[in-house]
Amino acid sequence: MGTTAIAGGFTVGSTGGGPGRPNTYNGSIMQMNDDVSLVRGAHQISLGVNGLLQRYYQTNGFVDTGTWTFASTVTGIGMGDFMLGKLTTLATGAKGYYAIRQYSVALYATDSWKVSQRLSVNYGVRWEPYIPQDIPNNYVYSFDTNRFAQGIKSSVYLNSPSGLYYPGDPGFPGDKGIYDKWAHFAPRVGVAWDPFGDGKPSIRGSYGFSYNFVSAQWRLDSAGSAPFQNRNTQSSPVGGFDDPWQGFSGGNPFPYVLDKNVRFTPYSNITSLSYGIKTPATSAWNLSVQHQFGADWLASATYIGTETEHMWTFQAINPAQFLGPQRRARSAPSPSTTATRLPARISGEFSVCSVHRTGNSWVP
Repeated sequence: MGTTAIAGGFTVGSTGGGPGRPNTYNGSIMQMNDDVSLVRGAHQISLGVNGLLQRYYQTNGFVDTGTWTFASTVTGIGMGDFMLGKLTTLATGAKGYYAIRQYSVALYATDSWKVSQRLSVNYGVRWEPYIPQDIPNNYVYSFDTNRFAQGIKSSVYLNSPSGLYYPGDPGFPGDKGIYDKWAHFAPRVGVAWDPFGDGKPSIRGSYGFSYNFVSAQWRLDSAGSAPFQNRNTQSSPVGGFDDPWQGFSGGNPFPYVLDKNVRFTPYSNITSLSYGIKTPATSAWNLSVQHQFGADWLASATYIGTETEHMWTFQAINPAQFLGPQRRARSAPSPSTTATRLPARISGEFSVCSVHRTGNSWVP
């Protein structure tokens, strides 16, 4: 059964796996670590290696039997709209299949150096390349506005809108959708200094750079997009509850076969990102001064700073356009309504959100 929600009334079923919609979640992690510590005179050297393999497979019936919503759009009462069969929204899609495989590897080397009785230095570097998640079932894609403007289509799915590329198309990076980033080196350094050698004042400072890898959770939206799940939402279907696919371009799109001639439903949501998107990274630094007074008092002042760059966020490429304010005459409704919202997309067929990087932000 699907989910039927009536404003001010009742709800039957639940999104994300109600009765009759079994979901499966299977994951595994394999990890290997090896660390070595060496003492050589005034140096304590640490070396290490880390390897990780994560696998995750999921099937879900998020909206495969439909999510039916009745508000109070027509009668002013949710139950009234339900009795008349006047749907407010219908969200549908095929059963979803989600699969990822993540490889991670890192090497590090650090040295704690006792330069003198009054000065200690700690420095090192970590090599941690970004190897994007593999998508074994190839449920991944990219959208490019330049290809869209030139009318270039995919050779993998012949009915796809212009601008979309998939694994198997020329230039597409394997089954990842993102280029590997091998030149990821994260340095760090720390200093502790006793300026007078009496152990009372001390000055400490450090700086560290690190990469922040994005969880594969955001890939769920890609797996639910057309043509893989063909998830879409209709606002106020013309045929209402009796015939929700009335007037829908091409009629009921389900069931369907995922092959090169698969159909792309109108008003699908597309979440895309560029092949060369930068990896999020964080810089952190601090400076502290302490001084002991007598046997029981300690004064301390610390400055802490953090900067994060290349943060990933979503940006609508073709948001619905506002068509004008409410008309004064009762017989002339506002041009901007739920019925005109989706066709107002620039492309008229699918809405696109691009995952992109923002600028820097820092907090002292």
